[in-house]
Amino acid sequence: MAGREHTKGWERFAQDLGDNITRARESRGLSQEKVASAAGLSRHTYQRLEKGFKSKGKPINPTLYTILAVCRVLGVHVEDILPSYSGSIFTPLKGISGVFNMDPTPLEPRPEHDIYGKRFR
Repeated sequence: MAGREHTKGWERFAQDLGDNITRARESRGLSQEKVASAAGLSRHTYQRLEKGFKSKGKPINPTLYTILAVCRVLGVHVEDILPSYSGSIFTPLKGISGVFNMDPTPLEPRPEHDIYGKRFR
């Protein structure tokens, strides 16, 4: 799938995520088994998360749910374990020219658009 192949940047990100989770767990004196169980993960899955790699040398790509469950058990915020972001973690987009320049201002609702049960005119 275009844009979803892992890059060296993603491999580094996954390893750094695993290292950050390991440090958080060890600083609390918890075993991998206890964290895995409390987070609703198998011990094997949790070990792969800490290692940063799954089978055949592919980097992990945990779901947000998994990351939040581990954070809850470890008593940390997501930003405490997520590595610094680098644009190099993604493969280049193909077939799209130019750079997306997103306006940081919030979008205004369209006329007659219903948001949270409120009609805008």
